Amino acid sequence: MLRFIAIVATILTFASTVRAQSALTFDASHRMRYVGWDAGLSGVGGAPVQFIRNRTRAGLTWRPAASLELRAALVNEFFNYLEFPTEKPFNIDEVAFEHLYVKWQDTLGFPLGATVGRQEMRLGDGFLIMDGSPLDGSRTLYVNGARLDLEPWQRQRFTLFYLHQPMTDDLLPIINDRDRPLAEYTRDIAGVYYDGTIEGNAVNAYAIRAEGEHRFWMEKVREGGEQLSSTTIGLRIETRFGGGFDMRAELAFQDLRSHYDFGWSSHHWEAAFQGDVGWSAPAGELMGLSTRFGLFSYSDGWEPLLGRWPKWNESMVFSRGILVAPGYWSNLNAFFAEASLRPCAAIRAVCRMQQLQYSTPHNLSWPGLATGDIGRLLALYVFWKPDLPVSALAMLEHMWYADAFITAHGGGMPSSYTWGRVEVMYALPAISL
Repeated sequence: MLRFIAIVATILTFASTVRAQSALTFDASHRMRYVGWDAGLSGVGGAPVQFIRNRTRAGLTWRPAASLELRAALVNEFFNYLEFPTEKPFNIDEVAFEHLYVKWQDTLGFPLGATVGRQEMRLGDGFLIMDGSPLDGSRTLYVNGARLDLEPWQRQRFTLFYLHQPMTDDLLPIINDRDRPLAEYTRDIAGVYYDGTIEGNAVNAYAIRAEGEHRFWMEKVREGGEQLSSTTIGLRIETRFGGGFDMRAELAFQDLRSHYDFGWSSHHWEAAFQGDVGWSAPAGELMGLSTRFGLFSYSDGWEPLLGRWPKWNESMVFSRGILVAPGYWSNLNAFFAEASLRPCAAIRAVCRMQQLQYSTPHNLSWPGLATGDIGRLLALYVFWKPDLPVSALAMLEHMWYADAFITAHGGGMPSSYTWGRVEVMYALPAISL
């Protein structure tokens, strides 16, 4: 923590010597989300669950010079349980720093930028590398670290980064600290990421090294810790064809190594893939109709890097104990087809169907009952984003579990599962102070 504060203090001191017209702005947002599932939503199946989840953010951004930006922001998220299965009273939750960084941008013969501190980071479309901490839900989107962005040629950018993601937030003070875990183990990540255009195709490539401490759930079954290290390389290509067709594909390989305190080690290769093909009607025709077909796939031992969870619908995350450690869970193939409609500029409706399968057959109850089939998931979304500070989202998802999946998990679970949420967000435009 002292090193982190020293770095920020040094840059703040440098910033105070910059003689330029200062610009200080304030911004804030509030999101109110209603969530319900099982009996709390449909009246049948499982424990009744309903709650309202409020998240408030407020931040200050100071630009003492055109090339320098300093930002600090706080975030608080609290729950008001309506039914779980009985009502729980309102309570203040953690108030934490979401942003505390210094960003410098200048031109030294080519565009160059550097950001140090607590910040957001999203590389590509977030399939493997996304802002946020896996176990932190939707409260925060930060990473702790430094990044250097270089653009030596037009539309060719290289990003070098180093990140330190602790299991709990031990770098900055938290008001009303709940000692909530952000990740399953502390890890350090360093890498280089390329984002460019080659012959009209959007191309991303990366090489990333990650080091981590033991996984805490393994301590109950054996003594000693486990050190994890991985080297991940990947390539993503997005290309557009004529007639409204486009294709996206990303393939990554991971060299995963585990080292145990008592001298034993293991090493294996894992892979992750996403690919989809889409079509969009010409602007102004067919009310903004578009469709996509594709696949997401993670091999059995894949270790997600910065993804808050692997890329599937959230009802799998909220399946309440069916999947262990969903923030890092892999071993998944998800085939999907979706259609979307935009009847006007402010509204977009999406209908998606997914077939979910284990990459490697799995069971939790009895040898010989392993299955690869998980089930089918229907998801309906309605997005409302007018040209206003207010936006809204409504979601309804229904999961039909495969009979073999229910048997492999010991039976006794419902054959289907319903989950829904409605949320409204107000974002205050930045105000000059």
